[in-house]
Amino acid sequence: MDSGFVESQKPPFVFMLGGMEWLAHEVKYVARQVVAQKTKSGIAPKWRTPGGTLVPLETAQETAKILFGNEIPPYLDSIGRETLLSLKDEIKNMNWIPGEIIISKISSVEFNIYTFAGCKINRTLALILEIYEIGAASSDYKLVNLRSIQEEQELVLEQVDLCNNIIALLEKMKTMSTPEILELHSRFEEEMPEGYFSKFSKCLSTELSQKVLSESSLNLNGLIELLNQSKIVVEQA
Repeated sequence: MDSGFVESQKPPFVFMLGGMEWLAHEVKYVARQVVAQKTKSGIAPKWRTPGGTLVPLETAQETAKILFGNEIPPYLDSIGRETLLSLKDEIKNMNWIPGEIIISKISSVEFNIYTFAGCKINRTLALILEIYEIGAASSDYKLVNLRSIQEEQELVLEQVDLCNNIIALLEKMKTMSTPEILELHSRFEEEMPEGYFSKFSKCLSTELSQKVLSESSLNLNGLIELLNQSKIVVEQA
């Protein structure tokens, strides 16, 4: 499992492994073990990364260019080409171009925010959406999924408001003041568990441990920079 994901969670939490859903009861930081059992249902993990590897912004953006481009890289074998074509088919109705952030409606209670910004930046956006109580968020290297905490029947006539709330927050972040940024950093650290991430962890206070985890797993400055360089596009349903 990705250590960044585990260290950022507080048991109990749900995660996906081998195509199955697991409920983690305990994290043994020194032994680097997670005590878990299989479960049939539960809340999806907040932060998921492909293959347990953190994908940076630059790699995510290059991945997007390949997915939305017209060319097939010549170095791919037949299996690689088939996989790429399958991935392209999944997003064939989306018109993403570099410099855009696309807000796509899944249902009246759920939206995807496509950034292709990498794991850290999308983790940060997901956490901010929850801090501002816009909804429950999860993320990977390409997108942030946001689900309203309201029931679907309550939102049938209010889905535009949910989308507008997302846009308003993204626009607000472009011009955040220094005190607001510092306040967010403090909130980030409060959300971090007291984790064992190196042999020197026990030498740190809880506050310093949370600060280290926050700085290593999140990227607020990168998110603000990305927002200021991007055009926000709402995909028409």
